[in-house]
Amino acid sequence: AVGVERTVVAYNSAIGALGRGGQWAAALELLGEMEGAGVAPTVMTYSAAICACVTAGEMGRAENLKDKMLGVEERDTDAREEGTLVPNVYIYNLLLGGYGRRGRWEEALALLEEMKAVHVEPDTVSYNSAIHACAQGRQSARALALLDEMDESWIEPDVISCSTAIAACEKAGDWQGALAVMDEMVSRGIQPNVVSYSAAIAACAT
Repeated sequence: AVGVERTVVAYNSAIGALGRGGQWAAALELLGEMEGAGVAPTVMTYSAAICACVTAGEMGRAENLKDKMLGVEERDTDAREEGTLVPNVYIYNLLLGGYGRRGRWEEALALLEEMKAVHVEPDTVSYNSAIHACAQGRQSARALALLDEMDESWIEPDVISCSTAIAACEKAGDWQGALAVMDEMVSRGIQPNVVSYSAAIAACAT
């Protein structure tokens, strides 16, 4: 058992290192080799492989790995009971971050809904990434709706949540929305930063 554990750790370390080096294809090849050798991947293994794909912009492959985890979890009673292969909030946040940076707001919103469906609770990072995706896609109304949804879910927005929503309003030319978020920040005791003020001023100038 100790030998197997060391093997898992070695594979995880190697996949993580390949991912950090931008070698996503080699990371996936090593994951396949690991499974072929009869060494069961863990959540950490999949996290490293998904991170490698997201970093390289291979979002489809990253999604496939996450879906593979869900498939294993559905058919494997032991995995389901132990929670060993259930995608966690960290994995979902990796994907959301990738979509956020690329402005793929539709995929980000769909992923947020999937999290709720599979009982993975989104956190502030999850919402911030989804709001960022909406900002990049000039979807100010959706960004503001996500802020409201955070409230409804008892998740406290932070300065990043609000500043990113203001940036979404600025990109969409919605100065009223931008100022409403600024007012909300003040009422919540969230100190606006340079990004908040810059985006709000730019929204008003449009």
